[in-house]
Amino acid sequence: MSIQVTEPDVAPITGPFELNPQSSSLYFVSTKKQHVVEAHTFENLSGSISEQGAARLTLDLASVNTGNDTRDGRMKEHLFDTSLFPHAEVLLAVDYAALTALPIGSTEKQTVTATLNLKGVIAEVTADVAVRRLTHTKVMVQSLAPVVLDATDFGLEPGIETLRTLANLSVISYAVPVSFNLVFEAQQ
Repeated sequence: MSIQVTEPDVAPITGPFELNPQSSSLYFVSTKKQHVVEAHTFENLSGSISEQGAARLTLDLASVNTGNDTRDGRMKEHLFDTSLFPHAEVLLAVDYAALTALPIGSTEKQTVTATLNLKGVIAEVTADVAVRRLTHTKVMVQSLAPVVLDATDFGLEPGIETLRTLANLSVISYAVPVSFNLVFEAQQ
């Protein structure tokens, strides 16, 4: 008896990828009083990867969730100023052909440089990521180490100082570690 095993016939991916917000997350960490560390998130994320390799991630800044309604409101008003700047956006170029050619179950480590637009200030950010092909139509992009943002690069110091004063704290760190786990699904 002879058994032949072949790759299943799977149509190639030819469309854009869309972020699956239910399967994705982004967290940032704040440090206050020198030793009190707290993790926060944004509840609403969206994003895509076009066939031309344009990748976009949009954070709804009004969806900030710190686990404290008072702090959420203060961050929206004094730190992010969501009435003027409702979103932050990350943009980068990716190799779409390499992404769609990644074998199912495999992982590729990359260092990527993206452009972050936060409160109208645009700065480059570098991250070490793992790109994993989960299924034929799903890929996951995950930070391998936290990306440490400097609040001064985005002019956030006045907002942080207002938060510090309102909360009667001695200090809130300007260094903000960010980690993420993003799942994109092909739209065929």
